[in-house]
Amino acid sequence: MKELLSQARKAYPAATHYCYAWRLGAEGLRTRSSDDGEPSGTAGKPILGQIEREGITNVMCVVVRYFGGSLLGTGGLVNAYRSAAAGALLAAGTREVFVQRTFTLECDEADIGAVMRTLRQIEAEILATGYHARHTLRFRIRSSREKAMREKLKELFRVILQPADPPPE
Repeated sequence: MKELLSQARKAYPAATHYCYAWRLGAEGLRTRSSDDGEPSGTAGKPILGQIEREGITNVMCVVVRYFGGSLLGTGGLVNAYRSAAAGALLAAGTREVFVQRTFTLECDEADIGAVMRTLRQIEAEILATGYHARHTLRFRIRSSREKAMREKLKELFRVILQPADPPPE
């Protein structure tokens, strides 16, 4: 995030304020905002509020301001920063990304058909397959579908399922 702020400062060196907010993580639990010298709560918080209203995460918004001689007052600053952030977020657009988990699975020949049907139903992405004494699969699914997958696979008692990555935060 420091690098993005540094880029804004380099791109607009004559500006007087570089106010920002960011929100990170799948649930958006990590946040920070800065008024960068503006009166407390008039810049960073309105920018962060706009990010939260949009329901987006893994984003940083920097609003660059040049002082033009007119005093806006606290209400005017809040409205200016909120509007600027809304316009920037709209212009930037969003991309939907899902938190995913990767698993490895072993099963007998007798269960491979049922396993493959289950993985298709939960829209798993098969990453690798192999066959030695048993079938082995490595696949990725949305974290939100993990419970359904486990419920369906527990009926197949010869299936061994292991996470290949740690659970998301």
